[in-house]
Amino acid sequence: FHTYTGPPLACAAIVSTIKKIKKDNILKNVKRIEKKLLNSQINNSRKVKEVRGVGALFAVELFNEFPNLQNSLLANNLLVAIEKNSLIPIAPPLNSSLNEIDNVLSHISKTINKS
Repeated sequence: FHTYTGPPLACAAIVSTIKKIKKDNILKNVKRIEKKLLNSQINNSRKVKEVRGVGALFAVELFNEFPNLQNSLLANNLLVAIEKNSLIPIAPPLNSSLNEIDNVLSHISKTINKS
């Protein structure tokens, strides 16, 4: 056994994952999520500086910092790991529905527009 060869179990897991991604059209869904995030109404908020990202990995940058942003989002049923009180990361599961994405964006919009 060598460290530079792929352990059989890990290789089997990778192959299985790739098959699942292809079978369930996950990449097609990621493109739909990306389009939804890029064209979201949240982009029109006066408090939003920029919505940026690719695929299903996005961030909403606000013009100003919001104290207790993470707690405010949690109060709206949205658990987000905030590092800066002006940047909201969005990284949904790749198999999320567009309704779920709308729900997340709605919670973010409610939170930032209350402040």
